[in-house]
Amino acid sequence: MGNFFASFVNWLIGSPGRFVVQLIENNMLIFMLFAMLYTTTILYAKWTLTYYLPKKMYQLAKMKTWELEELHEAWQTEKKSLPWYILVPSRNEFWVKSAKNAPESTKLLHFSQQKLKLSDKEKLQKIIEIQS
Repeated sequence: MGNFFASFVNWLIGSPGRFVVQLIENNMLIFMLFAMLYTTTILYAKWTLTYYLPKKMYQLAKMKTWELEELHEAWQTEKKSLPWYILVPSRNEFWVKSAKNAPESTKLLHFSQQKLKLSDKEKLQKIIEIQS
C-alpha cells in the first residue's frame, strides 16, 4: 500500500509536491500548532462577534433612552475605547471587499457574512425596538 501511495504522489504532484509533503511530514508538530493557533483565533473572533459585542451594545442601550443616531455615535465611541485584541480578530477587510452582498459598514469574517449581515446601526435599531 505504501508503494502505491508513493507512486501516486510521485505521479500526481511531482518533485515540488514531494518536497512539500516531506516538509509537512517532518515538521508535523509545527504545522499542527499553526493550525490550532489559526483555529483558536477564528473561534475567538466568532465568539466576539456573536456574543461579546452584542452584549456590550445591549448594555450601552440599557443605560438610558436613546435616539438611534445618538446611540450609534455612543457605540462608535465605546467601540474605539475597546482594546485592540477585542476588535482586531473580528475585522477582515479582504472578505468584506470580496463579498457581493455584504454591507459596506460591516466588517465580518467569511464564516459569518451570511448570518450576521446587519450593520452596527441595524443591530442597535433592533435593540431599541426590543426595549420599547
